Amino acid sequence: MGPKAKKIALSLILAGIIVASILIPVYIKYFRRPPPPPPPKKIPIIGIIRVYGYFLTETDRLLYLSSIGYALRNESIVGVILCVDSPGGYAVIVEDVYSAFRTLSSIKPTVAVIEGIAASGGYYVSVAAQHIIAEPTSFVGNVGVIGFAPPIVIPSELIVETGPYKLMGFDIREFPLLIRRALENFLKAVKEGRGSKLKISLKELSKGKLYIGTDAVKLGLVDEIGGLTDAIAYIAEKCKVKKFLLVDITSIVYKKFKEEGIPGITGFKLWSERRKVTLSLLENLTGSRIGIYYLSPLYIKDDLKGLFDIYPKVVFKGKVPGFKANKTGVKGKINRVIAVDMSHKNLFTPAIFNTLFGEFVRK
Repeated sequence: MGPKAKKIALSLILAGIIVASILIPVYIKYFRRPPPPPPPKKIPIIGIIRVYGYFLTETDRLLYLSSIGYALRNESIVGVILCVDSPGGYAVIVEDVYSAFRTLSSIKPTVAVIEGIAASGGYYVSVAAQHIIAEPTSFVGNVGVIGFAPPIVIPSELIVETGPYKLMGFDIREFPLLIRRALENFLKAVKEGRGSKLKISLKELSKGKLYIGTDAVKLGLVDEIGGLTDAIAYIAEKCKVKKFLLVDITSIVYKKFKEEGIPGITGFKLWSERRKVTLSLLENLTGSRIGIYYLSPLYIKDDLKGLFDIYPKVVFKGKVPGFKANKTGVKGKINRVIAVDMSHKNLFTPAIFNTLFGEFVRK
């Protein structure tokens, strides 16, 4: 190749380099697509379910079951804290919430923190958690059952039943046995939830005592003394997360309820207003005259006084041998007086004693 050809070739190479130096940046800038950004890393969530107040209505049940379902379905929720401040409530609702939270505990790490009181049904739900933390002066326990039997129906020509238990549903004498079975369910849940941690016998536990938080730890009813901060640390360690979000699941579900027009949470509303429930209110809310409750009696207001007026007083009027009636009552021979103790509110219809009274009068 001659000098002229070499000069031309060199010029072409130089021109190519110059063009490339111009076109390559333009290509990179305007034509080449940048690689897609990495997908955002999901921040793990620790959910909080607040169990505050009474378990009384279907809305109460729906709130807690929906909150537990939310935690189960959301993959970002790695663990759940159950904050408890409850004296319990209607047995079937308590058992339903317990069962659902126990299912959640079998899938994700859970911890219960008792912030004020976990009595009766409040404690029943708490034992579904894998770990229980209680504030030092919180109250824990009150394991037991309250039952309100249906009123005794006196057979008459006005009411005809096809079977001996058609009106009542069962022999009234069996009602204490039904209550006993409900207590056995409660004790079984405590035994399964606490296992070898329990340092108190089920027989002693069935007495229904309330224990202060520090004593509850010694008895194995809870695992440690602490509060919400300790519960958060426990779940974070169990889930092996350092950065996470805290989400109040109950508030999210409750907000959705309000948007959909679902009635307010009656049990929570009563509790937030510092109101006790009455026996008549319990009957109205549960829609049943046969009431079985895992509920602390400390939060039941007695409204039975008016019911005594329904039944006639047990006094003899007229001429009864050995007795003399007056304005203040019945006086006569002391060995002929029949005393009926109604102080314990074991209400009965005096008509069922007519035969007995007849025998007393005849003799």
